[in-house]
Amino acid sequence: MTAHLMDRLDTASRAHPCAGIVLLGDFNRLRDSALLSYPLKQVVKSPTRGTAVLDKIYTNLQDWYSCLSILPNIGRSDHNAVLMSATTNAKLSHGEVVTVTVRSNDLNGKAMLAQAIKNLDWNHLYQLPNCSDMVTCFYSTLTALIDAHLPLLSFKRHTMDKPWVTDQFRRLIRCRQNAWKNGQMERYRAYRNKINRLAPQLRRKYYSRKVRGLREGDPHNWWRSIKQITSFQSKSAHPLLGLANQLHDGDILALANNISLFFKHVADDLPPLSTDFTPPIPDHYHSEFIIDRGEVEMKLSRIHIHKAPGPDGLPNWVLRDFCDKLSGPVCAIFNASLHEGVVPPCWKEAHVIPVPKVHPPKAIESDL
Repeated sequence: MTAHLMDRLDTASRAHPCAGIVLLGDFNRLRDSALLSYPLKQVVKSPTRGTAVLDKIYTNLQDWYSCLSILPNIGRSDHNAVLMSATTNAKLSHGEVVTVTVRSNDLNGKAMLAQAIKNLDWNHLYQLPNCSDMVTCFYSTLTALIDAHLPLLSFKRHTMDKPWVTDQFRRLIRCRQNAWKNGQMERYRAYRNKINRLAPQLRRKYYSRKVRGLREGDPHNWWRSIKQITSFQSKSAHPLLGLANQLHDGDILALANNISLFFKHVADDLPPLSTDFTPPIPDHYHSEFIIDRGEVEMKLSRIHIHKAPGPDGLPNWVLRDFCDKLSGPVCAIFNASLHEGVVPPCWKEAHVIPVPKVHPPKAIESDL
């Protein structure tokens, strides 16, 4: 029976991704762990036959229905009736329009960026007197080129959009709605038919591509792809919001400062560095403290491009793909840093993200 139910659920979900499911019946002695991990929720909590809960309802729409009512039996049945009524005052999120900023991925722009980086002359950087000026020159030059050839683009997206929805699909919907508002019924029907034909194609291509990626790709994004395909929602979109309400009356900034102080305390036993001390700059380099350009190029070529960039915003793929051209200035900055005994301030910065170990987290000291 469990195998039959799972097969029917899979068939329905493949035909109608993100569909609402209500599965109900007399589930006497059924082991429902597979149904609960689908994921569905069993919403009947009161006995329906004697002291046993036999008439159950499994659904992924529990937020759309009010508390269930257990009513007297119908006819000669010895089971109570279960009434599930649609709610009228649920505070459900219908999504919102958000602005998404992404960097252009244009192939022509990437080719022009590659050519511009290859033509860069870093002699002016090598002639700068100190490490700080070198870092400023390096980042300003590279950031200007990236912004010129691969600028940041802003798009408006709705948070409830299906993952397979494309810009072309959105444009057709806008045209259909405008035709309806203006009473152009023939034009409206033409766009409606286009949308009805295009939606299954986009859906099929998206899920086929996702499944193929699961088979052929590495496990890096395996679980994230599974959650996208199954429309699985995390337990909380803002896992730290409850902690902020509990400790700081909802003040997220105060919670962030508190978390920062907690993370910082791991180094409280270390004596602070004196800000008045300036290390003397030696007259010559010791060979042990000179970094070779080949070493830098090898390290840059192995950068993990799927990791997020640091506060400098420099994409990791730029450092990896152009490691042969950028290893020179990066190597010069490293050697200048060692020679002067100074670490560039931007290399001391990092994004620190507190990750809950339990859901929901209840204490900063033990749950993050």
